[in-house]
Parts: sequence; C-alpha cells; structure tokens
Amino acid sequence: MTKRIINFGGIMLIALLMTVSANVFAQRGQGNGNGNGQGNGNGQGNGYNSNRMLNLPDLTDDQKTKIEDLHIKNRKEMTQTLNLLHEKEARLQTLETADNVDNTAVNKTIDEITTLRNKKFKSRSAHRQAIRSLLTEKQRIIFDSRPPRGERGKGNRQGKRGRGNRGGNYGGPCFQR
Repeated sequence: MTKRIINFGGIMLIALLMTVSANVFAQRGQGNGNGNGQGNGNGQGNGYNSNRMLNLPDLTDDQKTKIEDLHIKNRKEMTQTLNLLHEKEARLQTLETADNVDNTAVNKTIDEITTLRNKKFKSRSAHRQAIRSLLTEKQRIIFDSRPPRGERGKGNRQGKRGRGNRGGNYGGPCFQR
C-alpha cells in the first residue's frame, strides 16, 4: 500500500512538473513596442524615426532641417493613405467573417488594399531617395547599410523572427499588415 502511494505521488509530481514547464515554454516574449522583444530584436518600433536619421555622422544643420522637412511632408501625405488602408483592412475582415460572404466585395476590397499598399511602398521609396540625395557619400554608405523601413521593428520571440508592434505596447503576438 505504501509503495502504491509513493508511486502515485511520483507520477503526480512528474505530471505537475510537465504542466508547469509546458506553460513556461508557451509564454510569448515581451517587447516594449520598439522591436526590442525577447532575443535580438533592435528595430525602431515606430517606423520612421527622425532622430535615427539625424544620428548620421557629420550632418550639417541644413541637412537636418531638410530631412526633418521631408519627414513632415511625407507624414502628412501618408497619414491619409495609412488611415484609408486601415479602414479597408477592417472592412475586409468584416466582409470575410459575414454569414454570407460576398466574394465580389471581398475581391474589390483586396484590390483597394493592394493599391494603397503599393502607394505606401512607392512613397516610402521616394522619401528614402529624397533623403539620400541630401547626404554625402560617407553618410549614404551608413544610411544604405541600415535596413529599409519595412524591415525595422522586427523583434525576436523565442528564437523565431517576429515583429514588434510598431504602434507600441507589445505584449504578445502581433501581425504586420
């Protein structure tokens, strides 16, 4: 009887340890919204960061002013596009989860999202080239060695490349749109 109790206690202890260890491994890495998740993610979390651009070596005051002006102009233009993109993505989710899915409306919304993303990427590239044109050769080498904006904000969750929530307050899985 005593041997049976000891065996049962041992089995329960092993089961408890397995449950606890499974929960520990199931936890997501915590980040702080700027791509600094568990592991080696160091990306800028909020997309374009003018301070990062201004950390280029030997920037003149004129270069700093022009870069900041370009940034402000770009943000004004992109705000409306990004807002519309987010609205379309929310609309797509609504359409796709309806009881009776209208595939024509879904496909039309997908096309609109694709057009807006295309516009966003082209604007991003033009903005990057405008900044590049203001830099010296040495500054361009450093600027070009940095990942494009779309690659920033990536963190590392449990050894897998993940993306920090570029909007901030990363506390779990996030999916980039």
